Amino acid sequence: MSKVNNNTVWVSPTAKKTECILTISLLVSNSITTIRKCLESLRPLLEQVDSELVIVDTVGKENSDGSLEIAREYADKIVRFEWCDDFAAARNAGLKLAQGKWFLFIDDDEWFDNVGEFVTFFKNSDESKKYNTIYFNKHNYQNLEGTIYREIKTPQCVKLFKGLKFEGRIHERFSSMHLPFKHINAFVHHYGYVRKFSKEKFERNEKLLKESLRENPQNMHMWAQLLAGYGIKTAENRKKVKKEAVTALKQFEQIKKQDDSIQRDGFTIFAYLLRVLIVEEKWKTALEVKRKYETLLNLLQYERCILDNFTYIIFINSKKKNEAVKYVLDYVKNYHWLQTHKEEYLNQESFYFQNDVSEAKLFGLSASLLSRERENKNWQKILNTATKLPWANNVKYINSILAIVLLAAYHENDLKLIQTICNQITTNDGKLPLIFGIAVKALKESTEVDEKELTSFVARIQSKDSFILIQQALAAEGTSAFEQKLKKLQKARISCTVPNEELFSLLIRNKLDPTLHIESLSYEEWLAAVNQIVTIYAKKRSQIPAFAEQIEQVWNLCSKRELLLMSLRHNYLFSPDITTSEIKNELGAYADNVVNFAQTIYLPELLTGRTSSMLPSEIRFGIFVQRAVNERKAGHEAQYLANLRKGLEYYEDADRLIKRLLREYAEKDQKQQQINDEMVRLGSQVKVQILGMLQKGENQQAEPLILELAQLLPNDLEVRRLWALCHRGV
Repeated sequence: MSKVNNNTVWVSPTAKKTECILTISLLVSNSITTIRKCLESLRPLLEQVDSELVIVDTVGKENSDGSLEIAREYADKIVRFEWCDDFAAARNAGLKLAQGKWFLFIDDDEWFDNVGEFVTFFKNSDESKKYNTIYFNKHNYQNLEGTIYREIKTPQCVKLFKGLKFEGRIHERFSSMHLPFKHINAFVHHYGYVRKFSKEKFERNEKLLKESLRENPQNMHMWAQLLAGYGIKTAENRKKVKKEAVTALKQFEQIKKQDDSIQRDGFTIFAYLLRVLIVEEKWKTALEVKRKYETLLNLLQYERCILDNFTYIIFINSKKKNEAVKYVLDYVKNYHWLQTHKEEYLNQESFYFQNDVSEAKLFGLSASLLSRERENKNWQKILNTATKLPWANNVKYINSILAIVLLAAYHENDLKLIQTICNQITTNDGKLPLIFGIAVKALKESTEVDEKELTSFVARIQSKDSFILIQQALAAEGTSAFEQKLKKLQKARISCTVPNEELFSLLIRNKLDPTLHIESLSYEEWLAAVNQIVTIYAKKRSQIPAFAEQIEQVWNLCSKRELLLMSLRHNYLFSPDITTSEIKNELGAYADNVVNFAQTIYLPELLTGRTSSMLPSEIRFGIFVQRAVNERKAGHEAQYLANLRKGLEYYEDADRLIKRLLREYAEKDQKQQQINDEMVRLGSQVKVQILGMLQKGENQQAEPLILELAQLLPNDLEVRRLWALCHRGV
């Protein structure tokens, strides 16, 4: 045992005597549930790197929940620190014992997921000599399940320089950090702010922060931490933030000598005030605050991004779109600078406003800008902006802008930019993301391009992706090169999945069986493709019957074929502008498709008689429609109408369709009744005439009239009596 500055130090008998590269310092409180996990996560570092573990005991053996005994199993040194509500002082107790060239600090309620990158870094002498600070990630969880968290980059590993120390009673930090910085993907789990712990820690932190501010009201770092702790979710907290921010900014203005650190914290306070005013929709006040304090701050690119975003929100909501666009352009410019200066990005980054400086925010703002430029057809401005966007590894954000950039490149014939973008978003196995094909197809369906010209433009992209190969075949259709392109598609066995469903129409147009390109698809994949094919043909409805016939000519009956055909014909028949004659022409084929599809997936007994209630309503409808059509062909009109009515009972969506057919027959019956009534009226007149002739003895002249009347009214008893009178006594 020994003493350092009145703090008792325990040194393990097995403590390392060799040169030490890394000192790991761990604050131990009472976290019995996590400390073993924390220490085990550090074991690979302790075993594979010349390192030491310094434990800072903040509770004492007599008050420990057992954490200290667990820590002793791993520790090289343990220093007893009498807790005095000062985190920097506790950290410094461990720092004073450090013998390593590097220093890493961590808490006992945190643990690394994997320290492999640390091991690799420290085993590479060139790397460890080159850099002075390591940033790694921290997941601050908001629920015990670990599904919701905020990720921050934290510089908790630095090379030891003379005079280095921790500052800050709460939310402590190094007094200085030195470039160059390196970021690694290792991360620690931190559950310290989950549920009940959150309230306890907030109350503790607020108390310590306010104590520090009473001692030094111009400590901008403490003000920034206080505002961050309040947050802005409730009206009460927003009120606190506004009050404290105004007080803090008054102190900020009084500081005559402001270093970079003070400036950074001053900006944080200013930004929190702005954010509250934005949430409360006080646009005029927010703009006044922005103009007042912006001039007092030497803004870095990272901070300009934050302010650009806030200002954009203010101007958009103030109905000043032209002014808002300027700040989007400035955001893109500053973010592009950060992307090309990675170390500066790390140096400038603030965990307070990470969501405001991100790829998600960049592409979201860019979408607003590019949509406006699209309206104005400023194609070159769109392309200039596109060159500054980080396309690689950001596929999930490009959905809203890719089609716009493609459109601009098409109009400017800028294949080079599109090729560059494709190269950046192509996966290691040579595939473009689905969104690329979807964007191209969306443009083809618009009125802003010539479909064939766009196809030819996209076909010039150098890529082995299946969608591009299909575009190349489409562009070559009707030329001598088409057969070669087609063979390439067949050799690659490209499937007609979304967004490759154009391949299906290409095959059908050229009278080729599509089975090879469909048989491997799951039902869900084929259904997605069917929906896309139907959507395309919905815009050219008149072509559906001919297209359906072409499909039937080259593709043998199977469930996938019938699913597509019933979907196409459904779209055709249920169109609001379809005529009755068109319904009659296609209704039988549609019903056959429905029944054929049902027969491939359902037991036969479910489809007979009244049909099973387990069947989907459209299937039951189709069965009765098929029966109705067959009855009509047999001339059984009553059964035809009965089956139509029965089918309608199961499928209300067909109400308009079936009622049109029923109305046609009702009108036909009504017309026949009118004819019958007219015949009866005329017959009565002829009967009177015949009776007069018979009374005059003109039987021979009356006979042909009676025969003609008998043909018109075969069941009329009066006509029979006239015939008897005519031949009486003959």
